Amino acid sequence: MVPNPNFLSEVEKLTGGNLERKLIVNCASGRRSAMAAEELSKKGYKVIADMEGGIQQYLQKPHLPVNRPKSQ
Repeated sequence: MVPNPNFLSEVEKLTGGNLERKLIVNCASGRRSAMAAEELSKKGYKVIADMEGGIQQYLQKPHLPVNRPKSQ
């Protein structure tokens, strides 16, 4: 898995460099988001939520909210 070389600079642009900004990271399986959360923490961001198990695990829990497309 190759990390996005622009990830931290893109986050810095979005947050204005505010290390106190609340961040939520996710991906399909949770592996890449865990790596992203670690990089953000190393950079000094303080409030990081990683969606453990990724969106795939989240979608397996029917009681959690999600906007699903209507069937055609």
